[in-house]
Amino acid sequence: MNAQDIEQIQAYIADELGEGQTDELLARLRSEPALRRAWVGTIRNESLLWEFGSERRFSILASAIGATEADPRMRPAPAGTDLTRRIRPAGAGQLPPGRWTRRLMALAASVLIGLGLFVSWYLNRLPALAEGIATITHAAGAVHRVHGGVRTAARAQTPLFGGDSLLAAGPQGLARVAYGSAVIELGPDTAVVFEPEPGRTGRHLRVGAGTIEADIEPPIDARGMAVLTPHAAIRVTGTRFTVRVNAESTRVDLSRGRLEVTNLLKNESFLLQQGHYAVIGPQTVVAAGPAFGREDAVPQLRTPHLQVLYVFDEKQGPIVHDRSGAGAPLHLRIRDERAVEWRAGGGLLVKSPTVIACAAPPTRLLDACRASHALSIEVWIRPLRSEQSGPARIVSFGGGAEAQQNFMLGQEFRLIRPPRRVYLARVRTTENAKQPYPMEPVSAQNSVRTELTHLVFRRTATGEVQLYINGHCPPAGFVRGGKDRPYDWFGGTPVIPGDFSNWSPDYRLTLANEATGDRPWLGELHLVAVYSRALSEAEIRRHFQAGAPARHAAVAQPRP
Repeated sequence: MNAQDIEQIQAYIADELGEGQTDELLARLRSEPALRRAWVGTIRNESLLWEFGSERRFSILASAIGATEADPRMRPAPAGTDLTRRIRPAGAGQLPPGRWTRRLMALAASVLIGLGLFVSWYLNRLPALAEGIATITHAAGAVHRVHGGVRTAARAQTPLFGGDSLLAAGPQGLARVAYGSAVIELGPDTAVVFEPEPGRTGRHLRVGAGTIEADIEPPIDARGMAVLTPHAAIRVTGTRFTVRVNAESTRVDLSRGRLEVTNLLKNESFLLQQGHYAVIGPQTVVAAGPAFGREDAVPQLRTPHLQVLYVFDEKQGPIVHDRSGAGAPLHLRIRDERAVEWRAGGGLLVKSPTVIACAAPPTRLLDACRASHALSIEVWIRPLRSEQSGPARIVSFGGGAEAQQNFMLGQEFRLIRPPRRVYLARVRTTENAKQPYPMEPVSAQNSVRTELTHLVFRRTATGEVQLYINGHCPPAGFVRGGKDRPYDWFGGTPVIPGDFSNWSPDYRLTLANEATGDRPWLGELHLVAVYSRALSEAEIRRHFQAGAPARHAAVAQPRP
């Protein structure tokens, strides 16, 4: 009996002996009483008899020591006796584990504690994860979110997480996203990526292609925000701007605040001032010009079918001049000059109710539309408020609020199923006039915003009617209703059959109101044009891309 024997017993207890060594130990336990006593002592001292190994091995060893004669615990046991219970102290519970088992249990406990802490942290994070870093507030047409490599249709209230992509596909795709204090609008054929959760460098938005319009109220946070394109890096802390990206360059139009812009191709940085635009590509071009527009906007509008054109470049006086060049001009007079304010860079702000109307019925306009039975009304406007009702008249060729207009383009707000802020059009035809509640095409719900907007209503000679906002026609519908009943909403592309032969020759053309003065509209007017044909979709998109003929579309706020 020596120290090596004790080590061999301890190795067996730790389950570290091979099969041959175990057989050798069993043989020695049967033949050597001293080794058997050392084995029992080791078991007692380690308090491991109940837990040290498998039941089969324990039974073999217990049988091996059962033939001893010294200690009562070493006497042979009667047949069928449970030797494990005989050796285990009376009344004792499960004995504590040995050295290696204790280590394993400590490791398992550490793992369980770590897992518990992780689960607790994750559960506390769930509300924040559900909210994401941005939220889609509006989606129309083909809009898709790519999350974790999976592409799904995007809908309002869908959260966006760091690394997500948002795609507004095709000419009908539109999306609006709340991104902290920023409102980001995606135009058709636009792809953006929201960078991972904001860190020390602030929020990042990557624009791969298309057009975004950003309205960012300061402060975003102390770090600001960056918009990245293949050609430029744009750093903002609070401003309003548009970014258009194609394969060759990036164009930035700034209408409020200032931007720090870096040409990534040349590693050059500069400050872009309010009322300027920049084209960033192999070369950088910075120029003063209309935010969201160009100086060549007006010539593109002059076609043989253009009947009236107002660009509001007078800067003073009570007369709005017809610039169409189509026969005798159809000038308009402002009834109350105190209600309006001429913008220094172009445009007319209607800050309180008034009437802007022609002095006599517009016979030339009437005859041209009666001959074609087709119509387009095009405006660049900025509503003073998104909630104006009546409908509030932007353009009207009518005889008053209670009369049926030859045509009308207006803004409406209704607190019904759910509240709607929409643009609405009316056109009188031989068939529509027979209805107690004529059909009225409307824009998509909540499409009115207090920002510079390009709006076109068109009616073809075969009766199809559509409303285009900022160069595209989002899915909308039409309503049938009136003063004494709520509007009914219908989906699809409306058709208003009939012709214009029943148009009244006594009506007058008015802006920002009816001739009777009881349907006022407030906001900025930058362009109004009326055509005696339906503009094509390609023409409407070109006119939008050309922009408003105003150097500076200031925020429409009346002076106190």
